[in-house]
Amino acid sequence: MLAFILLIAGIIFSFQFESVQTWGAKKATKYLSQELKTTIDINKLYLKPFSSFVLKGVYIQDLDKDTLLSAENLNVDISYFSPFSERKITLEQITLENSKFYLKTYKDSTTNLSFIINYFITGNVNTTAKKPFDFLINNVNIKNLDFKYKNYRTPDTMYNGYINYDDVYIKGLSAAINNLDTKNYILKAEINHLKFKEKSGFVLNDLTAAATIDTNKIVLQNLYLKTPNTLLTDYFSMKFKDYADFDDVQNNVILEGHFKNSKIYAKDISFFAPQLANVNLHLDITGTIKGKVNNLRAKDLTVKLGKTSYVKGNFQVKGLPDIKNTFLDLDFKQVYTNKADIEYIIEKATRKKSKDIPDVIKKFGNINFVGSFIGFVNDFVAYGDFKTKLGRIKSDVNMKINKQNIPSYTGKIQAIDFNLGDLIDEPSINRTSFVANVNGRGFKVDNLYEKLKANVTY
Repeated sequence: MLAFILLIAGIIFSFQFESVQTWGAKKATKYLSQELKTTIDINKLYLKPFSSFVLKGVYIQDLDKDTLLSAENLNVDISYFSPFSERKITLEQITLENSKFYLKTYKDSTTNLSFIINYFITGNVNTTAKKPFDFLINNVNIKNLDFKYKNYRTPDTMYNGYINYDDVYIKGLSAAINNLDTKNYILKAEINHLKFKEKSGFVLNDLTAAATIDTNKIVLQNLYLKTPNTLLTDYFSMKFKDYADFDDVQNNVILEGHFKNSKIYAKDISFFAPQLANVNLHLDITGTIKGKVNNLRAKDLTVKLGKTSYVKGNFQVKGLPDIKNTFLDLDFKQVYTNKADIEYIIEKATRKKSKDIPDVIKKFGNINFVGSFIGFVNDFVAYGDFKTKLGRIKSDVNMKINKQNIPSYTGKIQAIDFNLGDLIDEPSINRTSFVANVNGRGFKVDNLYEKLKANVTY
């Protein structure tokens, strides 16, 4: 018995030596290559029995003889090891350094990883399943991973400037992933400082969140997300029937965001929703937004945009990204803007100079508004209280702007200490107060058409 114990101790001790590590690694790779019918290579193996092991120079091919995994260093800490009696292994932490992982999905929905999963579940690449193997990973630390995913169930398509979910290539991925749960979800974990660059040009500088990724949702709680131009905080989720819905995000994916002092650059969103590729807006946002891109609702929202404009309130917007045909139901608690900034915002949103905003709006100067705006940008009802350079106006007016940029309007307005003369270029009219039912077209005296019934006080 003593001789046997000494033999085992000698074998374990011998694994401390580099030559024995190399010998053990080669024996292990030869065995696994034969078992899995592929090529596996390990330059060095360092083992602490039932506790941890370190692999250096790992290379695994898939059954197509393409790279499945390569890693300069793979460190594994084991917290529970009972592969035979209980068929259970728990890994406390895996650390991958300078690695590559290339995943494929075939037309039959299997992947190039399936043969390895089948082997560890059943003990064979192609047999019926035995008792399921309980294999858990608690924490993963990734340093500089290149990841590719190719879905052969879909035809090849060229995607310029946005992410192709069927042909992903991520470089330089690093992250600390803790409290991992892959038994009940595709992935649930605490993600810390995830960063990468995707071949489309999308760059993620930092993602820290309590993440849940499943077959029908992606949820990020306690969110901190940073790109070169965007900062999102607090909460974000995407809900869908399946991942095919991402082929038409604006119509199929329900978005929900709870934002605090967040900054959003539309170009970053366009990597996921290419319909927004021409939008060049930066938004500062606090509040809650929920819905599909083509039907969004906002609650207690504050948005700063353009150079000086901001809005506060509760809103529903239907029809994006087609701005001209987007229906707006906007309950404004406060609005601040002016003609120059409105034109600037429209130009950034459409990449075209706006011709839809009448020149007369410039005369109002900086506009403060509390009330509601219902309709389209060229056909709307404005109800509320305007404070402007010309004076104060309370309105309940429907305005339409035709293709010649001439407005027509019907409704009721109340002007208080209002400089009507400056508005219509008529010096003989000074500041006045009035209540009027209006039905007119245009603002210039030389083409003014107006039906007006008013009670005027000079």
